[in-house]
Amino acid sequence: MRRRMLAATLLLLPLVFGFGCRRSELLLVGTLERTRVELAAPIAERIAEIPSREGDLVKKGDVVLRFDTSVMGPQYADAASQAEQARADLRRSEQLYSEKVISQEEYDRASHTARQKLALADEWKARLEQLTVRAPSDARVDELPFEIGERPRAGDIIAVLLSQDVPYARIFLPEPSLAALQVGDAAQVRVDGIDRWLDGKVRKISHVANFTPYFALTDREKSRLVFETEVDVTDPEAQKLPTG
Repeated sequence: MRRRMLAATLLLLPLVFGFGCRRSELLLVGTLERTRVELAAPIAERIAEIPSREGDLVKKGDVVLRFDTSVMGPQYADAASQAEQARADLRRSEQLYSEKVISQEEYDRASHTARQKLALADEWKARLEQLTVRAPSDARVDELPFEIGERPRAGDIIAVLLSQDVPYARIFLPEPSLAALQVGDAAQVRVDGIDRWLDGKVRKISHVANFTPYFALTDREKSRLVFETEVDVTDPEAQKLPTG
């Protein structure tokens, strides 16, 4: 899926430090991002169905991808059948034990068998449910790297979702400005395509310094140390914006 790069210019408004001090302003350029959610293959199995497409909006619990259940389905059905039989046997043993027809040892054996069969059925049920991959939250499908019929390895990323929570601007704060900004400070964000400033709030400031990234470089900034910073764009209009 092709992405449109979306520049985000930020006017950071640090809190007033000391009575009577002026509020300073700092203009920075960054990108608008959303939280990436990577879904991994639970086992190595053939993909049977992909109901969603890249770009689709999905709700929490919606099916993103299904693996083939032709092998595991019958195994679960057999385990569930044995568990149901063990449950019936236990009820009968309880009745016989109450009537003093069977011994304590025989009753304990039936109870132990039932617990084992029920646990095995629950285990197979959990494995089977893993073959249906669901969205953990409201999101947009960003990447589907595999196709129907392919067999990813266990742990391979089979889908990437972009959370539909509050988007955030990723910027790089120059080292001289680090002391003047704190998590929770107000910010305003200007995004390509919107002719007004959007409200935001600083949510994260990295403590690890990096060199200025390529998209924010000028010749004199190539060796400048910066700190990666994230600003939540809380304005409702930001929800409809693409990422990048």
